[in-house]
Amino acid sequence: MRKLIYLALISPLFSNCTREDNYLVAQNVSQDKFFGSKETLLLKKDSSFNYSSVPNNKEIGTNRSITGRYKIQNDTINLISKEISTKLIFIGNQIQLLSFNAKMKVLTNNTSIKNSYQFDIPEDFTVFSYNDFFKNYFNHPVKTTKISSKDFYKLQLIIQDQIDLNKTKFRKHKLQSDYFKQCVFVTNAKNEKEVWINGISKKSSHKDTWKSSILEVNDGGEYYFTLEMNLETGEIYYFSPHGLA
Repeated sequence: MRKLIYLALISPLFSNCTREDNYLVAQNVSQDKFFGSKETLLLKKDSSFNYSSVPNNKEIGTNRSITGRYKIQNDTINLISKEISTKLIFIGNQIQLLSFNAKMKVLTNNTSIKNSYQFDIPEDFTVFSYNDFFKNYFNHPVKTTKISSKDFYKLQLIIQDQIDLNKTKFRKHKLQSDYFKQCVFVTNAKNEKEVWINGISKKSSHKDTWKSSILEVNDGGEYYFTLEMNLETGEIYYFSPHGLA
């Protein structure tokens, strides 16, 4: 009996030690039965990291594990190993792996880097930080920029206006809230804020993946739309649902 009581008392201590060793824990879980997986990134206090990926379908994918070292520089975390070399940045309660344009939800953060956004991003919006991957999304020089809660409020109104102006093209989706929105914010040479948005229908099969990676779809009709605009001047560079295959 004493032994059981002793074990019950020390078990939480071991558990707490394990948690304290975890400097940062981030995870991305996809429910897709065929191509989905559970990805976990663990940063430890000794400056080592471990990335693991476990596929939902063992017949298609295989378990993957990568270990290496990391270094924190200002608001960026650099991962270094033989397999990968990438930078991590915080966007709200997520981190973005810049080399892969993939994001993971932060479960534990004991680093010195904190969420730079002092506001909540609307549930059906997600933000990807601009990097070289997005150069072709803009036909002129741009750079990364900061965002505010006002940007999302403005975008909700603008997207709704565009849907209303194109009612014949949006027969099954009448509201901006019918879509998930993937956003890339930038500033142009005039220091004006611009945004590229990828709209994804909430009726689609991407409910558990739209926040973690950019979805590239060539067709799909009104289930997807693209918006490119200048938030300072209000000029719409491009807005349209996708074509049909």
